[in-house]
Amino acid sequence: SYPVGRRDAAERARWFQAAVAAHPRNPATHFNLGKALFDQGDAAGAAAAFREAIRLDPDAPGPHVGLGLTLYGRGDLDG
Repeated sequence: SYPVGRRDAAERARWFQAAVAAHPRNPATHFNLGKALFDQGDAAGAAAAFREAIRLDPDAPGPHVGLGLTLYGRGDLDG
C-alpha cells in the first residue's frame, strides 16, 4: 500500500520491521523490508533482508533481483 521511492522509506521500513517481528517466517515481509531499506539507502540492511527472504523462499524471484541490485549498487559485482 506504500509507493516505492525514497520519500516514505523510513516509515515503510518501520512498518515492515514490525511485520517481520510479527511474521518472521514470511518471506514477503523480509522482501518488503529489504525494498524499504534499499530506498532508505541502507544497503547492508537491505542485503540482509533480501538474503533472509531468499533463505525462506529460494524460488521467489523478487528477493534475488533486490539482492542483485543492492550488491551492484555497492560495487560488489562478484556478489
